[in-house]
Amino acid sequence: MRNLVVGGNGLIGSHIVEILLNRGKRVKVISKPGSSLGTIEPYSDDIEVVECDIRDRESIGIAMKKCDYVYHLAASHLLWERDSRIYQEVNVSGTRNVADAAVRNNVKRIVYTSTCDIMGRSQRKAGKLGDEDGFPDGDLNEIGPYGRSKIEAEKVLRKKANGIEVIVVHPTCPIGKNDTLPTEPGKMIEAVIQGNLGGYVDRRMNFVHVKDCALGHVLAMERGVHGERYILGGENIELKNFIERVAKLAGVRAPRIAVPYFIATSSAYLFEFISKITGKRPKASIEGVGLIRHDFVFSSEKAKRELGYTTGQLNFAIEEAVDWHRKRLNIEKKY
Repeated sequence: MRNLVVGGNGLIGSHIVEILLNRGKRVKVISKPGSSLGTIEPYSDDIEVVECDIRDRESIGIAMKKCDYVYHLAASHLLWERDSRIYQEVNVSGTRNVADAAVRNNVKRIVYTSTCDIMGRSQRKAGKLGDEDGFPDGDLNEIGPYGRSKIEAEKVLRKKANGIEVIVVHPTCPIGKNDTLPTEPGKMIEAVIQGNLGGYVDRRMNFVHVKDCALGHVLAMERGVHGERYILGGENIELKNFIERVAKLAGVRAPRIAVPYFIATSSAYLFEFISKITGKRPKASIEGVGLIRHDFVFSSEKAKRELGYTTGQLNFAIEEAVDWHRKRLNIEKKY
């Protein structure tokens, strides 16, 4: 039985590869052409790696041959793109190609990585934890192009993957090593380390150790119920507290300014306007700030109950993330 990890050199995917190998599984990885393979280089003798763009229907079909179980993580998942059409091309059309290839190759199960960005908006607005009943929740116009593309991609997958069991997982904010992009949480951690985070919005957020999140994916493949979805989160924590922990471990001063939400939103519009000109990622995106209009907090009780999902101490995840990002930035600890 061979496991295919589409996007297996990414933050979550590289940890799935490690877990599967430790379980004695055969693993094949699909990586985006030209992307770094450094995160899975330690396993190079034990895995097969194929460079493939999921937008190429024929290539993905060939790459999936003789695979029984597919973890589909590949996506354009930054919350800002200069050309937002990339979300449709990669997240929606790419997922359609993955589903078609899975059908042609008689794949048994697919675990699809969605996002908590689209979950529990009205629940969280009411001061509750978001859960699996909150999908899709609220006015879709309040969700940005990335979030909308993930909703559409899931619909496409469920429709196209006839005869294949599909389980959907929703990570919150994974942190830890191998965040090469970096992701949005990783970008915030790096901003704190570099002293470039001017302030924060006074909200609670859910952060999870990427290793726990990756194990949740594997448990979903092993124990998940076809057609169900599972939130893979960690600890709900005040953003101020999280930033202070990052700053302490990095040996820098934590930003002390709590920025009102409307100012953060206005700033995001300005940052995106500048980014349209420069092509560089904005310091904050409109979609990203919109996620914390209310507390970004979630419950993983369903995953714990049905999958046996567990999470460790967030402090360890923060320490690992700070250490990894500091090395990536080549920044020494300041004390």
